[in-house]
Amino acid sequence: MNTKNKTITKINFGGFYKSNHSYNIEEYVEDRELELSDPEHKSLLIEYCKEYINIINYELNTNMQFKELVSPKYYNFSTDYINVEVSNKDLLLIKEFLKEESNYLDSDYKEDLKELIKENTTGRASYIPFYSYNDYFKKENKSLLFECYLDLLLRVKSIEILPYDIELNYQS
Repeated sequence: MNTKNKTITKINFGGFYKSNHSYNIEEYVEDRELELSDPEHKSLLIEYCKEYINIINYELNTNMQFKELVSPKYYNFSTDYINVEVSNKDLLLIKEFLKEESNYLDSDYKEDLKELIKENTTGRASYIPFYSYNDYFKKENKSLLFECYLDLLLRVKSIEILPYDIELNYQS
């Protein structure tokens, strides 16, 4: 979804199915001897995602806004992701960060972006892409391009957000 200066896109953070994030949540619950109902557990996951976004915003001086945590009914095809609202200004800050990191890591984020889009738009066994390479650069598909920038961002080592860095103040 696009508005004039803001776009709703997703952050593929790795989800909560057998991930570092799920282990962090389990440890948090066990350490506090919490017994959470399903709605309370979902609320805890949402708080975790909000804090995850806050860390990214702090590191990059962005102002992405948490919209929702999306969890699949079954984890055999996909995992959880976070929908966020991203401004054009945020994207420029993310691009600048990736540019600086590219110099430091001796890589080219533009080439990495092209490769990521190629990967997303190339068919293979059990995968038929819905979008073409050129579709990612159309104005009406801005959220796809933003998602790729966020994917690249999370691949960069210095912005890696580790689950134990997330401090929760959850009250059930």
